[in-house]
Amino acid sequence: MEQKIVLQELCENLAKELNGIKETNQIRTVDFFSGLKPLEGKMVWFVEVGVDRKVIFRRSHIPRENEDLKIVEGFMITRVLRDIFTFGVMSSKKLIDERMP
Repeated sequence: MEQKIVLQELCENLAKELNGIKETNQIRTVDFFSGLKPLEGKMVWFVEVGVDRKVIFRRSHIPRENEDLKIVEGFMITRVLRDIFTFGVMSSKKLIDERMP
C-alpha cells in the first residue's frame, strides 16, 4: 500500500480513537497535509501531521527545479512515518522503564 494512503488512514483512525473517548464532548481533529507552501520566498514541500490544529510532526524539503515532486513527497512521508514510529516506540519504552525498577 502506498505510504501516503497508510498515513492518511492512520490519521483517520487516530481521529476515531480520540473522538471515541467519552470523557469530554470536545470533537478532536487530526490533520494530514502533504504539499507545497511558500516560505521565505521559496516553495517548500511540507508533510505535516497535527492534532487540533497543532502540528505534531513536520518535515520539509526545498525541491530543486528538476526534482520529481512525487519522489520528494514519498521521501518526506517516509521521514514523517519514521519520526512517528520512533517517537511512539521510545515513549512506550520510557513508560515501561518508569514502571519497572
